[in-house]
Amino acid sequence: MRYRRKRRKTQRSSIIETRSGYVIVKKNNKHAIFDKDGKQISDWFDWIALDGLLAGKSNYYLAKENDKWAIFDRDGKMITKEWYDFIFLDGLVDGESEYYIVEKNKKYAIFDKDGRQISDWYDWIEKYGLVKGKSDYYFVKDNGKEAVFHKDLGQVTNWFDRIYAWGLIVYEKDEYYFGCLGENCAIYHKNGKKVSDDFPLQVIKLTERVNFNHQLGVAEMIDALGKVIHVIEYQPYSLKREEFLDYTKLLNI
Repeated sequence: MRYRRKRRKTQRSSIIETRSGYVIVKKNNKHAIFDKDGKQISDWFDWIALDGLLAGKSNYYLAKENDKWAIFDRDGKMITKEWYDFIFLDGLVDGESEYYIVEKNKKYAIFDKDGRQISDWYDWIEKYGLVKGKSDYYFVKDNGKEAVFHKDLGQVTNWFDRIYAWGLIVYEKDEYYFGCLGENCAIYHKNGKKVSDDFPLQVIKLTERVNFNHQLGVAEMIDALGKVIHVIEYQPYSLKREEFLDYTKLLNI
């Protein structure tokens, strides 16, 4: 008499080691984080991004469940108020700032680590500035136009066809940004005052970075090879905070 050997169903599992000392255990297509002592510190999720806490960059990690994303802290507390269509690693998870960008219904907004919404919902929000921890400013794209916002003051510029991140957005101390209308661009102060003559958009397209010299009143446009390809003269502008606030009121924005 022949006997058929019964196969015992076993759970498939694997371990992913990380730079931070934590490990991710994969079991039956679910993932959880364990510390170096073998203690489980997260729930089981469809996926956990190998960044943030797991890369030693912050105390936060990004998890995916049912095609939605949320941020959790090291204690397993959910930081986001809800699950979103997508969440970017830049900012909070990458340890750059307390802010992060989420996507919901093809619109984007900035939130802080307490779940407070910082911006309205727009077609796109650039990570430079506020989210990257470089300044209190950020710029958005909506209906084909772009504008600069301050995290507390709200919108501080009119809408442009294109805004470039050098100056105010990336390094707040510079107080200037590049705004373009059509094929013409210029340097603007954060109060909205235009401080340079127009120059061709093509100059910016070839520019990798910008050096502002406020004493000489010139901006050196530098390409990817480190060569100065254009020098733009501008009028350095000194503005008191009271004037800045008055200006935003005049714009009614």
